[in-house]
Amino acid sequence: MEKIKTEGIILTGRYEAASPEEISMIQAFFGEKAEHRFKLYFYWYNVIHELGHAIINQSHDAVQNSICPAEEEQLANDFAVAYWTNYGETQKRAELAELISFVLTQIPNPAQESIDYMEYAKTHWNSESLSTFCGYGWFQFHSVQHSMEKAQPPEEVLLNMGVSAPS
Repeated sequence: MEKIKTEGIILTGRYEAASPEEISMIQAFFGEKAEHRFKLYFYWYNVIHELGHAIINQSHDAVQNSICPAEEEQLANDFAVAYWTNYGETQKRAELAELISFVLTQIPNPAQESIDYMEYAKTHWNSESLSTFCGYGWFQFHSVQHSMEKAQPPEEVLLNMGVSAPS
């Protein structure tokens, strides 16, 4: 997979731009109401996740340089979950939790059973297995699930991202 320079650009999935093959795959992994679920994740949740990356990239260099890409993904997910939870999006958050649980039953596990998603991602970040929809999706959806289970307050997440509280 060719790496594309995306610095300063927020990229997220666009259902309308998907090919017939991609639509078929989305329907297989997202199940009933695939288009609604896709838009819930990519148009609602993922936009704030990507904003989290922008905050990390603009925050203190020590944070950005001390974490691996998999940990940055986790922080971006922690931020998105904290943001939406803080703004009272309980219905969408519940739908997202249901979607994540469902998708994780559909995506094959690329790791050995004894390896968790973060350990797998750290050791396979630049490998072919994480460059596929299934491999990266398996990691990313586990990461979102973990963020939802932790349910950290926004202030705590921002501190972890290198953003100090105003004095």
